[in-house]
Amino acid sequence: MPLSPAVTRILNAALSAALACAGVSALSAPAAFAACAEAGQVSYSVSGAATSWLPTDLRSDHLEGPGEIIFDAWADVRANAVLAGVPRAEAERIFTSARTSLRAAVVVSHAHGARWNHSAKVPAGQIRRVQQYVEARTFTVRKTSVTPSCAVKTAWTKKITAPLRSGSYQWRLVA
Repeated sequence: MPLSPAVTRILNAALSAALACAGVSALSAPAAFAACAEAGQVSYSVSGAATSWLPTDLRSDHLEGPGEIIFDAWADVRANAVLAGVPRAEAERIFTSARTSLRAAVVVSHAHGARWNHSAKVPAGQIRRVQQYVEARTFTVRKTSVTPSCAVKTAWTKKITAPLRSGSYQWRLVA
């Protein structure tokens, strides 16, 4: 029956101490006692989630006020997660962990086609347009790995903003 990782570490420590007392170098100990069973394991932890809004690619032309912007069109909207500095190959593992931790269907890329309509008044002397946003979550991801000595090492910590698969939408009057 295999030993648990905790028992293996205790036995490794005891063996190293006994070998040191006997004047034997730890380098001469068998390789099976020198390695950590979890070495190389990578994990992602998610924390600090908050509701946020990501701009989609749907927006009107600019209008100089006074006036009213009336937006009415069939369109496919898209919004992508903000993954600055996160390798694309890791994204799916990160998002699998985030969906579980956040209990929310965050996705790397959001797309939805529909008829969209919105109107907004632009005050005199201002140049504005309407911009659509999709509901998202902003959270912190920490990537850790286990070293050969069984220490947990933090590789990086990053903030990610990701759209929800079926998030709600809002329109804003923007510059």
